[in-house]
Amino acid sequence: PITPGNSSANQNQSASVDQNMSSAESLVKTGINPQTQLITIHLEENNYLLWKLQVETAIQGYGLEGYILGTIAIPPKFITDANNRVVSNDDYVKYHRQDRLICAWLLSSISEKILSQVIGCKTAYDIWTTIEKSFNTQSSAKTVFYRNQLQTARKGNLSMREYLTKVKGIC
Repeated sequence: PITPGNSSANQNQSASVDQNMSSAESLVKTGINPQTQLITIHLEENNYLLWKLQVETAIQGYGLEGYILGTIAIPPKFITDANNRVVSNDDYVKYHRQDRLICAWLLSSISEKILSQVIGCKTAYDIWTTIEKSFNTQSSAKTVFYRNQLQTARKGNLSMREYLTKVKGIC
């Protein structure tokens, strides 16, 4: 994730957080429960692409994709006020609250079996990238397996119809 650096970056990130907060606040104010309203599929071992499509679409619809992509600058937890005192940063509080809501949303859309893979994840970005890495690794392994199956498939004594059925069964 992006972290703040200088004061001009802090001003830009504040504007970015404010934009996302208006989306987040409208999400909370409308009383919409995105889990029941928009996501009909719980992530299982065999439906990652369908689950990802629904989750990404819903999150993008609320303009909150930066939380799962790690593109939103995380505001500093504390800032110095006009009196040169260190105080809690309201932008950080808003950011953290929204991130926790997205975490809850993601976690509630994942089956128990898959939940064990995200234990220890602290942010929506962590959850998202952990799931992506896990399923992309599985997809790569499956691709290699199926490619090998197709490359070694031989017609032999099979009729053309039987051979094509066999190939279709691999796919």
